[in-house]
Amino acid sequence: MRAAALALLASSALAAPVTEKTPATQAARAASPGTVNFLFSHHFSLAGSKVLNSPTFTLEIGAARWLSFGLRYATSSDVANRVNELEPHAILTFLRQEEGRLLDVGAVAAFNLGASSGDLALVAGRSFGPISLAANLRGFSSGYGSTGATLAGGAGVRLRLTGFLFAVGDVNGILAARSREQLGTLDRIGWTGGIAFGIPYSPHTMSLYATNINTHTLQGSSRGTETLRIGFEFDIPLTSLGRWLSIFAPPKRAEAKPPAEPVGGAVEVRIRDYKFFPAQLTVRKGTTVRFLNEDPVPHTATADDGSFDSGLFRQGESWSHRFDAPGSFPYFCAVHPYMRAEVRVED
Repeated sequence: MRAAALALLASSALAAPVTEKTPATQAARAASPGTVNFLFSHHFSLAGSKVLNSPTFTLEIGAARWLSFGLRYATSSDVANRVNELEPHAILTFLRQEEGRLLDVGAVAAFNLGASSGDLALVAGRSFGPISLAANLRGFSSGYGSTGATLAGGAGVRLRLTGFLFAVGDVNGILAARSREQLGTLDRIGWTGGIAFGIPYSPHTMSLYATNINTHTLQGSSRGTETLRIGFEFDIPLTSLGRWLSIFAPPKRAEAKPPAEPVGGAVEVRIRDYKFFPAQLTVRKGTTVRFLNEDPVPHTATADDGSFDSGLFRQGESWSHRFDAPGSFPYFCAVHPYMRAEVRVED
């Protein structure tokens, strides 16, 4: 029960792309440094007896705390009468409410190769308890390949229902265009409505929704169509290439190790790639062990027998515990129970 509660807290602490935004509005938050986010969305619609699909795939890489780079690919597109859209982009974070600022403020600079258009979105958001509001203002140098300079905008709302679950919705539309008549029947208000949620004990997030937008590029999500679609978006954060390559690593044989010597009064255990390093630590009685979190998600160090429990600590934070009694002390992360390790204390 306590582990579940910690997972709820961790869910709210993550900078998760799907739960930090509504389906058709952009979050004012760059990906964490060193993190690769792979997002994919699918929008399904009916055409007679056929089911049609408009997928969008996004890859984002965190370069700094305030900057990430990405590439978005969408197919079955109606932007510029092209089947495919390719949108390289950069996300910049200027202000964060969690750092005491009034708003979250950021920008997205992109180039849509399908429309041959330089695109820019200004993003702002603010949370009021369980309610979060967001607004986007978007400019396109060549909107939809036919409208010339185009201005679009929209707003979204998220309502936290539980630690994991949110109700989400947004509206977006064209505000002004040099040749607006070229849009024809595609000049409609775009809308989405549904739920978003974090998947317990994992870094993944997902949303399920109804919408009338087609693709998830800046231009594609800025207007509606005549077609009702049912969609989902799923996020896969790849926190480390080494973590994934370890799937193919041969098993290691346990080796007896002498007690670790304290450095600066403490022995250090590092948390990296969802693992404790070292996984087996031998220390002398009276040694202080310092647990340092290097992952972009919160963790705990929790003893199986309840003799110690760090509570949640985030990236860059640490927690220490002094081992005064000899014995074996297996422990785990309460948020990610598959993370296990052990401290052995000798006289």
